Amino acid sequence: MASAHFPFIVVGGGPAGTTAAERIARDKRRVLIIEKSPALPYRDKPCGGGLGPVTLKLFPYTRMQKVHETDTLKVTMDGEAISTKMPIVMVNREKLDNNLMERALRCGAKCHFGKTVHSIDLANKVVTIDNKFTISYDRIIGAGGATCPIARAYGVDVKHAPMIVGKANGGKLNLSTDAELHFFNDFKGYAWIFPKNKFLDVGIGGDAPMATLYELLTAFLLERNLDLYDMDKWLLPYEPPWKTPIADENTVICGDAAGLVNPASGEGIRYAMQSGLEAAEVALGRRPVEQYPSFGAMLGRLYLAREKIMTHGIRKTFEGMQQNPAILKETIDFFFEDKEPPVRTHTTDTSKVETYRKMLEAIQEEE
Repeated sequence: MASAHFPFIVVGGGPAGTTAAERIARDKRRVLIIEKSPALPYRDKPCGGGLGPVTLKLFPYTRMQKVHETDTLKVTMDGEAISTKMPIVMVNREKLDNNLMERALRCGAKCHFGKTVHSIDLANKVVTIDNKFTISYDRIIGAGGATCPIARAYGVDVKHAPMIVGKANGGKLNLSTDAELHFFNDFKGYAWIFPKNKFLDVGIGGDAPMATLYELLTAFLLERNLDLYDMDKWLLPYEPPWKTPIADENTVICGDAAGLVNPASGEGIRYAMQSGLEAAEVALGRRPVEQYPSFGAMLGRLYLAREKIMTHGIRKTFEGMQQNPAILKETIDFFFEDKEPPVRTHTTDTSKVETYRKMLEAIQEEE
């Protein structure tokens, strides 16, 4: 059986894996990416493909992959809509992923395209690809998505929710400056419409059986007179792995493989790239394991915010945002820009009366 050795191996050539490999290669280390997709065509993965403000701030070069840009986020439910300003750069995943791979290769990373990990021996630091070629390593990074073999061997326990995504021809809507998120009562998830210049990216994801997703998506498409093509199914990490470790000195799991997705919005590209960068720093010994990922506490707060909304009721939350646009803006800023909402204290009837009394006294004094 043929064999080889690389100091660093990255399994998975998506945003997490390529970002990790680029970081390691920039440190002048030998790194190999193992990617199951062929080099051409490369990774036409179903995905909403929207880059929010934080992604663009952390990785400004991703803006170059823009196919369209929206400036308003429209939240809809039961035929009603509320909107807020929120710029989102739309990308196509095959173009973005290919560019990120090219960046890593230009820095000196190597890649075995069209190869799958047949087995992994974490104790002896050996992977076998296609059941015939073994590669030993010093450090390994698992970035292979929801079905990553490294994450599975490491024992990472991630809760996943099903997702359906496809394309639709929306005519003039293909160039709309509105991105839409649509919510359903008593459904932990949402449907979306993202304009992509030549088509609409349409999908739905959430914590429910696949049959429920099909039913909700069918009604959603019917209301908008849209027909879906190039439809596909996927698994979306729904909660970070609170109870299982995702890294040590020899093995680091990142991106979807580690469940590092925004549990409130489902945003994954930003956290894939950020965790890939930090995973590389852990593997290089430049970041302590206990400080990985740096945004873990933020994901925890987002998870609690999501559960609070579900407990309160999606419809009641939507109505609250309709009545107070500031709450909508604060929520969107928190979910998409890491801006912590202000602490709101409960106002009693007695305190309200006291406030009004002081206001009247102030007015009388001015008169």
